Amino acid sequence: MKNIALFVVLLPLFAACKKDEPAPAATAPAASAQPSLDVGNLPPPPEGSVSGVIKVAPAVADKVKPGDTIYVIARNGATNAAIAVVRLTAPAQWPLPFMLSGSHTMQPGSGLFGKVKVEARVDKDGDAMTKNPGDVVGEVQGLVEVPATDAVITLDKVL
Repeated sequence: MKNIALFVVLLPLFAACKKDEPAPAATAPAASAQPSLDVGNLPPPPEGSVSGVIKVAPAVADKVKPGDTIYVIARNGATNAAIAVVRLTAPAQWPLPFMLSGSHTMQPGSGLFGKVKVEARVDKDGDAMTKNPGDVVGEVQGLVEVPATDAVITLDKVL
């Protein structure tokens, strides 16, 4: 509707222009009578967390060394988009406890809620943006309903 109103205001200006002449000054259309949305009054997103442990399957245990970088990632259960991540360091003794919360979300101000896929990657080069041969991965079987305190990620596949 605003586009039509703008077009109605500008059409006479274009019609009045002659070739190679500047257009006459336009006046701004009247402000809309609709109230603006005050986002400051919106409630914060629901806050939740997912915690649990990371285990290493015996078949890949020799591929994970103490001090290796581990990324634990929560992905939206419907879209698979990464929504939260935490960086950990591989321990000498397993299992490794982890926790993802709203403070780990990739979009400031968003929360961790709903159903999420939780996965981990032992990243040999320490760069979160790369997935290289030799990285070890695993995930919680099925989607996790936030909040959750008993998630178990088993690292069981070498890329």
